[in-house]
Amino acid sequence: MLYKNYWYAANKHLKVCKYLLPNEQNNPYVLHDIFYLCGYVLECISTYSVYKHFEWDEKNDIKKHKDNNFISKSNLSFWINDAPYCVQSHRFQDNQFQILEKEFGKFNIPIINKVMIQIQI
Repeated sequence: MLYKNYWYAANKHLKVCKYLLPNEQNNPYVLHDIFYLCGYVLECISTYSVYKHFEWDEKNDIKKHKDNNFISKSNLSFWINDAPYCVQSHRFQDNQFQILEKEFGKFNIPIINKVMIQIQI
């Protein structure tokens, strides 16, 4: 899997949310689904942002390549036990956001803002 796929996934989930919201804003079941999908948007965009910020080689599959230099700089790996934080666990609130907060400060995460503009929120 290429890390850019996380950007595509975030964009796809966001488009679905944007489509559903105006049409189904009074339906609690649909709103629950939108809330659920928004979690995936955040997870995907934060994962993408960490890989992009720490300059993972775009051509390397994150599941098949282990880059010790990347891991030491970012503290992130796809696989559990390779680094303090991992993508595989799907605990982005404890993983990717911790990394981004350390890099950019608690309330100002410019790389996510930049990426969100790119996917045209």
